Amino acid sequence: MKKRKTILYMDFSYVEEGSNLSQLEQLTHERLSTSKDWDRLIFWMDMEAALGLLSDYESRCFVLNLIEGYAEAEIAARLKIGQQMVSRKIKKAKIKIRNYLKEGYNAP
Repeated sequence: MKKRKTILYMDFSYVEEGSNLSQLEQLTHERLSTSKDWDRLIFWMDMEAALGLLSDYESRCFVLNLIEGYAEAEIAARLKIGQQMVSRKIKKAKIKIRNYLKEGYNAP
């Protein structure tokens, strides 16, 4: 007779906080934080490589807008280029990065 597996319910938001955990929850907390850290690291390594594919203006506009949170008008003033140019550079950068990440994650 096969032994049935038991499924344990775990509140992951509670486990992620990491306070007053049982031994099983503590182990799960450690595994979650480790895998999340690795996922973040891999993502930023991929992003860094993708940013290397962009032109200087594409990279600067993308970083200033999507990572640092500046508005297109602020970026245009800062880089002394037109706002429409900033918008185009960001759009091109997004397409290049999306294609780069898509290729890497679809690889076998």
